Amino acid sequence: MFIKIFLLFLFLYNNSIFAESYINNIEIINDIGKPIHYRVEVAKTNEEQVKGLMYRLELKENEGMLFLFDNEKKTSFWMKNTFIPLDIIFINKNGSINKIYKNSKPKSLKRIKSKGKVLAVLEINAGEANKNKIGNESFIDLEKFISSS
Repeated sequence: MFIKIFLLFLFLYNNSIFAESYINNIEIINDIGKPIHYRVEVAKTNEEQVKGLMYRLELKENEGMLFLFDNEKKTSFWMKNTFIPLDIIFINKNGSINKIYKNSKPKSLKRIKSKGKVLAVLEINAGEANKNKIGNESFIDLEKFISSS
């Protein structure tokens, strides 16, 4: 009986940990008006956001991590314990691009800051912003992520 209760607890506990982080598709309308699709892991909790993409050895093409905040805020990122070079896209609440930091250096402690308050940040493989023509004129629709939080 004890084992059954323990296994039930373990199952429920593990599901609650993974319930916050989920995989979803995001569409970016790039600088030339073309839709680009990414498969993103959404980091919503503070614990998920602190860990981010640390310790990962690869990120597949057109995949990334979306950091979604409860409220707009000034934010900064660093690459401590991150082994993959990234393009970091800061996103305003209305979906416009606040700033793009391209080709971040793995394991760097340099702070990478938004220009002002943002609602989300998208991390993708370094070079993909250029390759997919994602720039200051691009748009990322956050509506489905905001409404599901």
